Formats: sequence, C-alpha cells, structure tokens
Amino acid sequence: MDTGVPMRGFVCAVACAVQQSGEEIIDPTLEQEQSAAAVLTFGFSNESEIITSHMIGQIAQEKFYSALSFASSAAKTVSDFYRSSAEKKLSKELHVKERVNEVKS
Repeated sequence: MDTGVPMRGFVCAVACAVQQSGEEIIDPTLEQEQSAAAVLTFGFSNESEIITSHMIGQIAQEKFYSALSFASSAAKTVSDFYRSSAEKKLSKELHVKERVNEVKS
C-alpha cells in the first residue's frame, strides 16, 4: 500500500472455488481448489468494478455470475479494510508532521 508512488487507486483480487455441490468458497485452500468444479480469480478496482477474471474448470453461466457477485462482496470488504488502513496511516503521518512543525516553530 505504501509504494511511495502516487496512485489513483488499487486492485483487489479475490479467489473463489465453486465446489461440485455448488458451494462457493472465498480464499479456498489447496485441497478445496483441487476438489472444485472451477476456481475463479477476479480482480476489482477500488470502485468495485471488475478489471479481470480467470477461471480454471467449467461451470454454468449462472453459477459464474453467482461466484462473481460473491467475490465482489468479499472484495468490497477487503477494499474497505485497505481504505481504513490507508486512512489510519495517513492520519498518523499527518499528525507527526504537524507535531514536527509545532516543535520547529
């Protein structure tokens, strides 16, 4: 998150395994991936727009869209965490800079 390079946003990737039973699992283990009908990886922008997707295996189109929706919800949670962490870090840095300026004055 702290690259030192100005950025307009960030990308959040989410993996989802769709089991033979139809169950969808976010952030699957290796065993869950190996037993899955399909494993999908989605990339989302910080505005929750899908940027990319990749799938290994085969599932029905409606199951793909269901997994996409599930992954989008998970990405929103991760995105909110990124944003909260960045805000806390920037807030601390700003506070430190203000204190340094007070000491210099």
